[in-house]
Amino acid sequence: MTAADRLNLAGFLIASSGSILGMAGALKQANAYYPFKAWPLAGHALKVTVRSIFRKNVLEEIKTAAKLAEVNSEDRVKSLQGLYWLFCGFLLQLAGSAVLLLASLLAASH
Repeated sequence: MTAADRLNLAGFLIASSGSILGMAGALKQANAYYPFKAWPLAGHALKVTVRSIFRKNVLEEIKTAAKLAEVNSEDRVKSLQGLYWLFCGFLLQLAGSAVLLLASLLAASH
């Protein structure tokens, strides 16, 4: 495995970690806005997003979920922790991109 290959792998892992951390942070940050646990929320969001891309009217379904979420109060500590995770996730994505750029430059120089 060449140095460029190792940098490509490292860049991918760093950037992917940043994406996962950012998604988890966004989920934590929005804790008052959803009436579901994390996995059912992800499934619901995916289904609603796919249907809305294909021009299905999903506003009533979103309104229903918003009404269910009104009983939840925001956990400000969890929201702030989510903001920190999101910010650090963006930094990891940036660092991973820089490593991938370095790998490309290294591979192009050989």
